[in-house]
Amino acid sequence: MTDRGREANVIICLMAIDVILTELALQAARYTRLWFPILGAYPYPRPSPLKPIIYAIIPPIWLLAFSLASVYQIDYWVPLAEKLQRLMVGTALAGLILAGAVYMLFLYRVYIPRLLLVYFLFFDFLLLGGLRMVLDRLEGRRRSLLPRQRVLIVGTGTIGQELARLIRERAQLHLDVVGFLALDQPGPASPPMEYPLLGGKENFVDVVTAQAIDQIIFVPPLPSRDELAHLIRRVESLPVDIKIIPDVLDLSLYRARASNLFGLPIIDLRESAIAGSRRVLKRALDLAIAVPALIILSPLMALVAIAVKLDSPGPVIFKQVRVGENGRLFTMYKFRSMVHDAEARAQEVIVRDEEGNVIHKSPHDPRRTPLGRFLRRWSLDELPQLWNVIKGEMSLVGPRPELPWLVERYESWQRRRFAVPPGMTGWWQIHGRGAGLPMHMATQEDIFYVENFSIGLDIRILAMTIWTVLSGRGSY
Repeated sequence: MTDRGREANVIICLMAIDVILTELALQAARYTRLWFPILGAYPYPRPSPLKPIIYAIIPPIWLLAFSLASVYQIDYWVPLAEKLQRLMVGTALAGLILAGAVYMLFLYRVYIPRLLLVYFLFFDFLLLGGLRMVLDRLEGRRRSLLPRQRVLIVGTGTIGQELARLIRERAQLHLDVVGFLALDQPGPASPPMEYPLLGGKENFVDVVTAQAIDQIIFVPPLPSRDELAHLIRRVESLPVDIKIIPDVLDLSLYRARASNLFGLPIIDLRESAIAGSRRVLKRALDLAIAVPALIILSPLMALVAIAVKLDSPGPVIFKQVRVGENGRLFTMYKFRSMVHDAEARAQEVIVRDEEGNVIHKSPHDPRRTPLGRFLRRWSLDELPQLWNVIKGEMSLVGPRPELPWLVERYESWQRRRFAVPPGMTGWWQIHGRGAGLPMHMATQEDIFYVENFSIGLDIRILAMTIWTVLSGRGSY
C-alpha cells in the first residue's frame, strides 16, 4: 500500500472514531444535564429526550465542520498544540452549525436544553482531544499509525543541523532525518554532524532515489537562484516534497511568519511573540486590572502629585521617550523622583562593570530627591504608567521599557526583547529589580519572558510583584 493510501485509511478510521465518541459525548451530556443542572437550569426528572434525527444529523455536521477547520489535514509539521487548536475551532463551529440546523429545519420542537449543548461540546472536545493526545504519545514512542517520512537536509550549516536536532527530539512529527547533502564541501571549522553526509550536488538525484527520500529541505546558506532551480528540476519527476527555509531568518527580531498577499508568499520578519487569541487575552487582562486600578488609586495618586510638587521644583509628571514593541518610540509617564535637571546629568552617574557593560541602575544616584527615594522604595513613582497600559503602549507585564541611547548599544540578539509590549513589571523586575545587573544580563531575563510567555506566567509575575514591592528587594 502506498503512503497516500495509508494516510487515507488512517483519516477514515479517525473520522469513524470521532463520530462514535461524539455520539457518546451527547449521551454523557444528557445525563450530566440531569445530574448537574447548574446555572439555574430546570431540574428535569429524567434525561432530555432527543429524536433520532438529531443523532442522524450530527455526524455529517461534525465531519463538515472538522474538514473546514483542517482537523483531518495530514501535515507532518503540525505540533499537537496546533492540532488541538484546530479541534477546538472545529468543535465550536460544529456546535454553531447544529444550533442553526435545529432552527432552520424546525427541529426546535425537539427541545435541546442550552446547558445540554454546552455539556455536549465540552465532553466532545475532551474525548476527541484526549484521543489525539494518546495518539501523539504513541507517535512519540515511534508506534506510528501514519507512514514516517524520510527527510534529506540539503545544507550542512548551523541551521540545518539545528533543524535535524529538533526533528530528532520530536518523534510525533513522523519525520526521520536520513542525512545531509552538501552543496559545498564542509570547511575544517564545520561542527560535527549527527547524521551522515550522503554526498554532494553532483549525486543529488542518486541520493534521493537510493535513500527513498520523502521530503527534501533546503536550508541556508542557499545556492544561487539558478542553481536552486536546477536542483529542483532534477527531482521534479520523483515523488518527493520540497521545502525551502529562507535565507533571511537571521534578520527577524523574534520569529518569522509566512503568509501570502494576492497569492504571493510573504515572510513577516517582525512577528510578535504574542498574537491571535493570546494577544486578546493579554490585552483583556491589562484593561481588566489597569482601568479599575487607575480609578481606585486616583486619590493616592493625587496625594503623591501634591507631595512631589511641594518637595522640589519641577513638573509633577516626568515624561521620557522609551522604546516599545517592535522598536516603536512612546512617551512613558512617571511621578518625578529626581531633580528637575536629572536628564542633563545622566552621563555623570552611568556605572559600568569591569568589561565596560552599562549597569542599568546605580544604588547611589545623587539626583534623587528625598521624596523620590520613598516613591521608588514602594514603586509609587510608576503608577502613572497605568495610563500607558490603558493607551496600549505598555502592558502590565513585559520587558522593561528601555531608553533609546541604551538600545543603540544593543547587539542583534538583544533586540528580540522588543517582540512583545514593554511592561510595568516583568520577569527581570521580580528577579533583579535593579540589583546592579549589567544591561546585557537584564536583557537575558527579558528574553526569557519573551520565549516563555503565557497568561499564567503573567498572573504569576503580577502576584510575585506584590511581594517584591513589599519586601523592597532591589529598590532604589
